[in-house]
Amino acid sequence: MDPNSIRDLIKSTTKPLLIRNLLNWEILQWDLHRWKEILGTQPLQFRQGIYTHTDWPQFENSTKTVQLSFDEFLTFVQETPNKWLYFDYKYLKDWFRNVNELRKHISWDKFGFPERGVEDSTFWLGSKGAHTPMHIDTYGCNIVAQIYGRKRWLLFPSGENLQRTRIPYEESSIYSKINMFSPRGDEFDSVSDCRSITLNPGDVLIVPHRWWHFVENLEIAISINMWVDLPIDNEERVSEAIVQMLVSQFVNSIEPEKRLLIINPQVPLQQNLMEAISLTEVCKKYCKQQEKVASIDCDKIIKKSKYITVVECLSSEQFKEVIADQRKEAAEIKEVVCLNNDQKLLQDYVDSILDEDVIAIIKRKIWKL
Repeated sequence: MDPNSIRDLIKSTTKPLLIRNLLNWEILQWDLHRWKEILGTQPLQFRQGIYTHTDWPQFENSTKTVQLSFDEFLTFVQETPNKWLYFDYKYLKDWFRNVNELRKHISWDKFGFPERGVEDSTFWLGSKGAHTPMHIDTYGCNIVAQIYGRKRWLLFPSGENLQRTRIPYEESSIYSKINMFSPRGDEFDSVSDCRSITLNPGDVLIVPHRWWHFVENLEIAISINMWVDLPIDNEERVSEAIVQMLVSQFVNSIEPEKRLLIINPQVPLQQNLMEAISLTEVCKKYCKQQEKVASIDCDKIIKKSKYITVVECLSSEQFKEVIADQRKEAAEIKEVVCLNNDQKLLQDYVDSILDEDVIAIIKRKIWKL
């Protein structure tokens, strides 16, 4: 299939797509012993969570960080089944610059992006239960290549009511307050469109712009992904610049120990108000200059391809089964951690100010300046 057609499809699709039998990277053949040889003794930074029910999502600001080599990671997984580890969202250019045996095999040319490669790709390694809380990416669309092990994806259109929050703050990430790792179940009464797919090695998933997604390893798993820029990103950056401007001011006005209640660790923020305003103006300028993109017939391209299928919506019964499976997977122990009244008030207040409706009003006002 013509890579340019796949490229057009990826940049235009409004539905999640599964691409099979197209990825031919040599690293798909590597077993864990080979990965141990390739990664050597380099210390890797893992998030550590608990494999159990919690009443809250295990966000980055509520999980521990540990440094382990790949071999130490394998030992930990074997000896500590009640915890999970995730080396997640790590750019290969930052972490594996000298691991040429890994870097030389990564190319996105078959998907229509020959200009993108290892410098644009991120690496995800985790144990069973390692997961990303349910969220929306406000920039671009996501190409995910499953390399080793199995990973479950649950996807929802952006219009589904999944209790949005900007707490903890991270640029371009809108989280859900729902703990999809171990949901109660009654949060989904108004949800009508859920897509579920388990990726196996060699599978490639296309996550469209602003689709909710929850991702969980079903065993030790490795994946590599790349985000594709879209014209809509310029407009999204205006909104994100406004959010960052507001968050910066909140963070600067509270005690350092309370900042982790608002932001994810290591999140860079514009600390100066005028710098934040300048960033907003730059984003607005680029947005007004963006070109319109010609529409394409996605269905026509998919029908012609032997590699690509749409990830279909679950029936209501199938969705109930998925939610039941999620609850059963992590319900052995119950731990409850509660914020005190002041902490909860702070989070609720900031979250209200950062609500998308509020940001949209500010953006309309700024647009006129």
